[in-house]
Amino acid sequence: MTGVTRPVSGCSPRPESHMMEDLDLPAPEPGRPVFWLVRMDAAPRVIRTYEPVLSREEAWQASRFREDRARMRSVLTRGVLRLLLSRYQGMNAADLAFERGPHGKPRLIHGDERLRFNVAHSGEFGLIGVSVDADIGVDLERIRPETVTRDLARACLTPREAEVLCALEPREMAQRLHWCWARKEALVKGHGAGGSLDPREVSVPLGGPGAAAGWISRHPDGRRWSLWDIAAPEGYAAATAVDGECRGAPLFAWEHPGVEFVEIG
Repeated sequence: MTGVTRPVSGCSPRPESHMMEDLDLPAPEPGRPVFWLVRMDAAPRVIRTYEPVLSREEAWQASRFREDRARMRSVLTRGVLRLLLSRYQGMNAADLAFERGPHGKPRLIHGDERLRFNVAHSGEFGLIGVSVDADIGVDLERIRPETVTRDLARACLTPREAEVLCALEPREMAQRLHWCWARKEALVKGHGAGGSLDPREVSVPLGGPGAAAGWISRHPDGRRWSLWDIAAPEGYAAATAVDGECRGAPLFAWEHPGVEFVEIG
């Protein structure tokens, strides 16, 4: 991964929204969302610096996890999301409020209603997508060839997709299945449909990384969704689905503990 690092000078390690005032933060535009890759293996002392910006409910939800790793991942994901949205909203991160829409998808209240977001995490990474004037879904999958079987492919793909992938050698089938699944999950999460949208009825490109570059998916309600693969780290598959036109999927890496970023794709 390559890019240009832009550090923020004169900042304490505490990630409050005032730390980002001088940062030229990449912002979403209509038809061009932005995506943030967040490492989940930061030291506990770093992750705890995000706790002050969480709401009481978010802190309580994180405390319910029995494993330290899961608890820290919850704090980190919500903390980084709040910092990003606070910058885009021009508000303090701790003051942001959320509610769940009709299909259970979180959304901002008392802010810019045009701003949409979605979060995914797998393995050692989290992924955040932010868009303007368009619903968005993201998914991130750690590729684990040992978990993939032909029965699994038939259970989560359309009959045609399963036929094509099951004819491949096992390692290639495993890689492509993870990419297909990331695309399907991004579509499902973008719709906010949860279990009401069957992945076996959603057709996506069958190729490896890069196969979904502006591919259009039609939903039964008539909406056209743009599907893009995201430049995931090695060993991962990632994709986004955006309601309407989308001109690309620029990815930036969030750096701890300050608010630096690196453009990586």
